[in-house]
Amino acid sequence: MALVADTDRVLLIGATSAGPTGGEVLAGLAVAVHGQVPVDQLRQTINAYPNFHRTVEDALSDLG
Repeated sequence: MALVADTDRVLLIGATSAGPTGGEVLAGLAVAVHGQVPVDQLRQTINAYPNFHRTVEDALSDLG
């Protein structure tokens, strides 16, 4: 999992994921990129399958 953020606008601008559940998380991240969802709002997302999305939560934390 790798996320890229625009730190000036605090928006997610890119994401990639590899592994068996990579596609499960990328759909939501693609919507977030295209919808210009703020990173802080992404951190508050409640996911239906938290074990699939734990890497997303960890990657968002790594953004700072």
